[in-house]
Amino acid sequence: MCLRRVLLALTTVVLVSIFFIPAAAARDGDKTDAGKTTEKKPDDPIYAIGGDVKPPKLVHVVEPEFSAHSDQAFVSGVVKIQMVVTSEGLPKEPRVLSGLGDLQDKKAVEAVQQWRFKPATKEDKPVNVRVTVEVNFHLL
Repeated sequence: MCLRRVLLALTTVVLVSIFFIPAAAARDGDKTDAGKTTEKKPDDPIYAIGGDVKPPKLVHVVEPEFSAHSDQAFVSGVVKIQMVVTSEGLPKEPRVLSGLGDLQDKKAVEAVQQWRFKPATKEDKPVNVRVTVEVNFHLL
């Protein structure tokens, strides 16, 4: 019983340090060695494709895995995912707009996070853009 209380207290301390201490540090700003607070730069803007913003080009695709459950349920269709393609050509902040169910949606997001792009450009400089992609699940 005593060991259980010690483990529970230790777990609580670990969870508090993981979730609350980094959040408090982020609110206080970045501290330098001298104790000064430095300003954080705002994130680069996220553009919509069109006009002088040219779309990213997909250079590496990873197909989603078909789970055994999908095969048994004969699930096929399209998962639409909105995300940001960064100025480095990496997917960021994927969000399912329409899906096929939790399992297929998760597999689609996992696949999309491995995709790589030639970045979108504005005035020939790489920029962040918001895109919507479709991941197809097909049964043969």
